[in-house]
Amino acid sequence: PDSSLPEMPPPVPPEHITALGRWVEGWAMEGRNIAAVTRRAGRWLRWAGANPRAGAARARDWAGAARRLRSHQGSTPHSPLLARASTATRFDWVTVDWPGFRAGCKAEGASINDGFMAVMSSALHRYHLDHGLDIGHLRTAMAINTRAEDDPDGGNQVIGVMLELPLIDDVRVAIKACAEVSRRHREDTDVLRLLDGLRAFSNRLPRALVARGTKSTLGGVDLQISNVQGLPSRYWVAGVESLSGMSFPTGGPGLSAIFISSRGRGDLGFSTCPDSITDPEHLAERVQEAFQAVAALA
Repeated sequence: PDSSLPEMPPPVPPEHITALGRWVEGWAMEGRNIAAVTRRAGRWLRWAGANPRAGAARARDWAGAARRLRSHQGSTPHSPLLARASTATRFDWVTVDWPGFRAGCKAEGASINDGFMAVMSSALHRYHLDHGLDIGHLRTAMAINTRAEDDPDGGNQVIGVMLELPLIDDVRVAIKACAEVSRRHREDTDVLRLLDGLRAFSNRLPRALVARGTKSTLGGVDLQISNVQGLPSRYWVAGVESLSGMSFPTGGPGLSAIFISSRGRGDLGFSTCPDSITDPEHLAERVQEAFQAVAALA
């Protein structure tokens, strides 16, 4: 590394805490959160009592949010190709023409996330057709960034949502359709609040209990995707500069993909179940073609 860089800080000693201690610590934090929620609920009940008509309308809004959340879940995947058949996992890495892809998104007035969703939409549409399947949507787990543009802290504030990703051949049409799907979920604040509350509660429950409870609701996920902005500055690991890096999700559905953009380059890492997707090289080709198709829009 450059000699002008500061010295590496001393290593932090490992934290010694038992699983029980961490569980108690976590529930103590959630207890403080529950107290805050209880106070807000009390204020809401007092407001609803003073405004019964408006209170009833708001209660119907929350009931509708619960129904929408339930409608996005399911125990059976839409695609037989993407249903995980074993615990085995294969990892693949696709390098993207980042300047071209970004220019294509900009030409369509789309965000990078909209373009990435369109890439997966078009690539998986063609991949399924190659296997004799014409599927309209895939039940997709995706992280949505809820951070406001003027947030002084920067970074990502994300929450995972379940959505129906449309499978469309034309990337220009797919960009518009995916942008609308993403917008609807991002603006559905009632569902996002409900999800966040359920996430916080389930994080403190025993793992076996959570696994049983989520099998019926998350067992039907076809695809897991995430678009992440990488580190904007140079960095070193053990004295060697890292030019790029990739995160690979494990478990979950038969296909998971993470798109990382950083310092003028884009990379897509995807994990597949080799007993479900037996031709990952062909899938990678379809993904590359879709990225090129978006770049060609510029």
